Amino acid sequence: MKRILLLLLILCFVTACTPPKTGNLAETTQELKELYDARAIIKKADRLFKEGDYVGAIDEYKRFLDLHPLHEFAPYAQFKIGLAYFNQIDTIDRDIT
Repeated sequence: MKRILLLLLILCFVTACTPPKTGNLAETTQELKELYDARAIIKKADRLFKEGDYVGAIDEYKRFLDLHPLHEFAPYAQFKIGLAYFNQIDTIDRDIT
C-alpha cells in the first residue's frame, strides 16, 4: 500500500513539474520576434501607417521607442509619430484640443 502511494506521489510530482506544451518552437520564436524584434515592429507600424490606421501606427512606433530607445531607427519612429499626428488633422480651422 505504501509503495502504491509513493508511486502515485512521484507520478503527481513528475507530471506537475513538466511544462505544458503550447506549440512548437518555431511558432513561439515567431511570436517573440513579432513582439520584440525592432525591424518587425517598424514593419508592422509602417504597414499600419500606410493603411491609414494612424492610431495603431502611433502605438506601434511608441512601443518600438519604449523597447529600443537607442536603435538606429529611433529618429525615424519619432518622425513617423509626428507625421501620423499631422495626418490626423482634418482642417486648418479645427481646434487643437
